[in-house]
Amino acid sequence: MKLIHSFQALSTPKKILILALVLPIVVVLAGPIATFFGLPIIGYGVSRNSWRAGRRSKDNWVNLAFGLTALAALALYLTLRSPIFVTDWEGGNPLDNLIMFMVLGLMALVAATWGLAGWVGHRFVLNLRARK
Repeated sequence: MKLIHSFQALSTPKKILILALVLPIVVVLAGPIATFFGLPIIGYGVSRNSWRAGRRSKDNWVNLAFGLTALAALALYLTLRSPIFVTDWEGGNPLDNLIMFMVLGLMALVAATWGLAGWVGHRFVLNLRARK
């Protein structure tokens, strides 16, 4: 609290200068952390709300989607590691546009898989508890 009060006591130009220096550092540090923890937390929250509402009929579909997105991400990752898709990004490779499109697809698949991991993990734990 003392830090907040001392910040509020500063003049407006000093506040702007401090925020201009500190905010980019916070965004760079907090961005990966928020992504790493945020997507599974969203999946967990959706699963928790549907569990409480009694909607359990779509569990098999979500598990299947999780498995398929994980397999597709793995296949795309292994494809991108093949020598034909290695590039130096200097424009000499005619496949640069395709490689970039494939990398974006890999990122989307990994994000979808990571978001579904929260749902699948939550349902897995709840189903184990229900059996005991």
